[in-house]
Amino acid sequence: ASLLTGRSLVTVAMLIALFSWPWMARNMRSQVLSLRERKFVDLARISGKSDFIIVVKEILPNMLAYVFLVFIMATGWAVVMESSISVIGLGPTTGFTLGKMLRLVIDWDMIRLGAWWYFIPPGLVIVMFTGTLMMLTSVIDDVLNPKVRTE
Repeated sequence: ASLLTGRSLVTVAMLIALFSWPWMARNMRSQVLSLRERKFVDLARISGKSDFIIVVKEILPNMLAYVFLVFIMATGWAVVMESSISVIGLGPTTGFTLGKMLRLVIDWDMIRLGAWWYFIPPGLVIVMFTGTLMMLTSVIDDVLNPKVRTE
């Protein structure tokens, strides 16, 4: 009941993080499993390095770029999710967010009043922000991914 009466942006962010971490964990796990099968890890095993040293010196440095990319994608996804949650009326009750701005346009019935363009500023910011993050992940992937660099 307290969740319905007083929702803060922190509460909404925690709920988004709670429901989005399995996706990130699966992606990280698949990347680690892929790295585990690479030749440089086999060479480290053959040379007698411990599992801890292999993880810290071989796998972790190769994961940092991927973790950064996943964080950027998750940030864009979280903005879209917060906006969606706020538009349907379940977002934070305090402060202003892009989703709450869209919700106010709906609540004030701006479309019926002929002020449809009130949707444009928050919608454009959401689209530009998430689009910029997606382009940033593409550029970072091109720079840091050795498979893409060699092609």
